[in-house]
Amino acid sequence: YEHGEEEEEENAVKEEAPFDYEEAVEAPIPEEDPSPLKDDVYSLFFISPYFSKISIFALGIFFLKLLLYTLIALDLIGGKGSKGNPLNIPAGIPIIVRAAQFCMLPMSVAMQEDLIHSYALVNKQYTPELQKMHPGAATWLHWILAGTFRGLDGAYSLLINFVLLMQSESVIGLFLNFAALQFLQTVDNLIFYLAKEGYLTKSYEHAAKRVECTTMRKHKSNSVVDSAAFMITYFALVGVWIHLTIQQLRGAYTCDTLSVQFRNQELGDASVFASSDVLSGKYDRVNGKERLSGRIMYVQRESQTQDGLLGLFAYCSDQDVWSFFLTESTQDLSREDACENSILVSGDATSSYAITDASDWSYYLDGDMEPAGDFRYTCSN
Repeated sequence: YEHGEEEEEENAVKEEAPFDYEEAVEAPIPEEDPSPLKDDVYSLFFISPYFSKISIFALGIFFLKLLLYTLIALDLIGGKGSKGNPLNIPAGIPIIVRAAQFCMLPMSVAMQEDLIHSYALVNKQYTPELQKMHPGAATWLHWILAGTFRGLDGAYSLLINFVLLMQSESVIGLFLNFAALQFLQTVDNLIFYLAKEGYLTKSYEHAAKRVECTTMRKHKSNSVVDSAAFMITYFALVGVWIHLTIQQLRGAYTCDTLSVQFRNQELGDASVFASSDVLSGKYDRVNGKERLSGRIMYVQRESQTQDGLLGLFAYCSDQDVWSFFLTESTQDLSREDACENSILVSGDATSSYAITDASDWSYYLDGDMEPAGDFRYTCSN
């Protein structure tokens, strides 16, 4: 009985002993903490001899991804962009989309799994002993090439992701683009999984399992190079986004000059002019901060009316349409001028920040709307 009582007292003392958190935090980390290889085709390349079928297969997947990224890039920037806007950045976007873009910038870097892992390689220590496990492979050059291929894959993916982010004109479209590209980024991981499960013959299954059994040492010192590389990439992306956003707000991605052609049969009955020729011609973008409803205005280059009036294209926010009207000056204009004095209006242009995106123009006179089928205008920068 006395022995049992002593055990209870000892247990009580143990239970009451406080936990030393400082001692736990300062506990030394094992110097040779093993780090497994990443489950992807670049690890297959690392453990396979040059010109072996597995090595060539891994390179084939790498070049396939580059080809797919290139096709996406050609579709994003090919044919549609102007000389001053090769990335096809829209003329303007709603504030909610711009906020979503900013919030997704860190995610666009973090989701680049291959790029992040290539940064983490600086904390792994290559040792020649790996060549004993994988004869004819796992050399220093294998290690450098595998890391380079993985880094190029991630960097190219990040570039495509950023262009898609800048081209997005809606929050839903932004998230859908990210989701679609995320699938393409994991193709190399999917191929590795198929190899490991035996879908690509026994030799590929054996190679995938050798990857899983291979570990590398971590450097004794806790390097911050990978964290620094991540932050540099993120802040560089933020800097480019800020620059392009400022350009967008200044109207750098809108048309500078419109070539406008009215028809006599459309405007012949209007009392403010005698011929359509007085309003046809060049219309220049109004520079500076003079805008209506956050949209660029275009003013006639030279007045040809008897009263010295100028033709002006502006946005009517009350009706969500682009409007054409006559004015004496571009100073101190209000949205009532664009909405109540319209001679010509477009169809619904709720999401249109560029007048070149407007369509379905109608001639407005004496309360009647008639389709302006012969009205023409083009961007002539």
